[in-house]
Amino acid sequence: MSVACATLRVMHTILVPPLLCSPAVYASILDTVWSHGSVAVADTLHDDTIADMAARILRTGPARFALLGTSMGGYVALEVVRRAPERVAGLALVSTSARADSDDQLAARRRQSRLVEEGHFDALVDAAFPGVVAARNESDPHLLRAWRGMAASVGPRGFLRQQAATMDRTDARDLLPGITCPTFVIHGAQDRLIPPDAGREIAAAVPTSTLRIVEHAGHFLLLERPDEATALVSEFLDAVRRPSGRGVIGGSAGPDRDPVGPGRAPGDVRGRGVSRDPIAQVPGEGGLPQYGGGRRGGSHADGRSPVTGQADTGETRDATHL
Repeated sequence: MSVACATLRVMHTILVPPLLCSPAVYASILDTVWSHGSVAVADTLHDDTIADMAARILRTGPARFALLGTSMGGYVALEVVRRAPERVAGLALVSTSARADSDDQLAARRRQSRLVEEGHFDALVDAAFPGVVAARNESDPHLLRAWRGMAASVGPRGFLRQQAATMDRTDARDLLPGITCPTFVIHGAQDRLIPPDAGREIAAAVPTSTLRIVEHAGHFLLLERPDEATALVSEFLDAVRRPSGRGVIGGSAGPDRDPVGPGRAPGDVRGRGVSRDPIAQVPGEGGLPQYGGGRRGGSHADGRSPVTGQADTGETRDATHL
């Protein structure tokens, strides 16, 4: 059954933040979104489930809108499309996955929640940072400051609520083939939290998808590569505005889209030869590794990780799956 999305004459855009992030995560694109029309940032602090976050957007939002969700915000955006596709004129999914968590990921989240309940929120935030940026950006003090600031705005209680909502979310892969509105899938090439193949899987399943892989960017791509992010969001909103807003963007349907990086224009289309089940090639249960890469943000006196409670070997084995 197809999920027919709305067309849009007057632009309204709703941005849905990731877990542990305030509206500041969209600072780099806000002026661009606003230049296309009105913009609102969804409330992801006061509901206990992804379904309730989606319901709040539908209850408080305009009749029709473009919708952009990042990471956890992507889970919410897909739930909005499930519930009211006729109100969504265009969909942008950034650094996200359509899959529910694996058992291993759920176990990791429970450990994280226990640590926060025990008073180790700041340690968790710092331990998670290396995984939300590309390896080249792990030592960037400006990105770390932004990450800490947004996490502080969410706070321990907000984190625990968002974490519980994320753990309880519905797998959205069944929804993807029926989405017919313009859909942009944007992912960092060096995302170690949700690997790029998760984005490729979404793009392979959505008939009207445009896949954009941003080079030199991790999970935090909106702030890691602000110029590329701004160009891609503008491209997305221009596509939503087109009179032929339904249908394929920028050429033939399917996931054969281009990487975006230095020296590459966002509009260049280059085949990627994507497998129909790209996630199956990624290590880890359910296709997504628990977390890999980077140094821990600290350890207990006995050498255990503040994130996992396990011996600190210098590698982060799990952290917040945003």
